[in-house]
Amino acid sequence: MGIGIETLGDLANSDPKILKSLIGINGIYFWQYANDNRPVLDYNCKKVIQTIGNSSTLYRRFV
Repeated sequence: MGIGIETLGDLANSDPKILKSLIGINGIYFWQYANDNRPVLDYNCKKVIQTIGNSSTLYRRFV
C-alpha cells in the first residue's frame, strides 16, 4: 500500500502535515528539501579564485 508519492514533484505538492503524520519529522524535512528552490550546485565545476593571501603563523610571540 503506497501513499501515492512517486516523484519529487509529488512530494513537493503533498501536504506536509500528512507527511509528518505518516513518517514523522523526516516527512517535514523531505517536504522542505523537495520545495527548496536554490540553484543546483555542480560539484565538478571549479570556482575561480578571487583573491590570494599570504600569511604566516609564528611558533612564539615576537615583540
